[in-house]
Amino acid sequence: MDSKVRNLIWQESFATGGATTFVDRIVQFSLDQGYETFLLCSKRQEKRYARSGVQVILSERLAFVKLPNGTLRKVFYLVKELIALSKVVKAVKPDIITVSNVAEGTQLGALFFNIPLIYFIHTCPRGRLGFIMSVYFRLLKRKRHIIA
Repeated sequence: MDSKVRNLIWQESFATGGATTFVDRIVQFSLDQGYETFLLCSKRQEKRYARSGVQVILSERLAFVKLPNGTLRKVFYLVKELIALSKVVKAVKPDIITVSNVAEGTQLGALFFNIPLIYFIHTCPRGRLGFIMSVYFRLLKRKRHIIA
């Protein structure tokens, strides 16, 4: 039985310019490898990939725009993100998750699954790291390889 690798690609909803082009290339690479490719994105991005052979999964809950201020709000945000992403992961059953991240401190939910993860960060943290970013880097270090 020949089963395809299932790749869940999670693109930030407000990514534009180079980050969007980057996701276009990741999607094409995944398809070229023969992977069953799923793209988790917002309604705004759906048309861009409609005819690409990608299975688009719409999730406005996972299409956050800005990380809130305050530690408690950030933790609440992360819990909401994790719950929403858990539903997608349960439905898709990916063999790999690929994240394209533009805003520091967002899309952290992908780090909590015991699934191979490719996590692209298109920014550098500014100022003090704070609570969320310290958790972020601790999770990235755990059984992960970081390429910068």
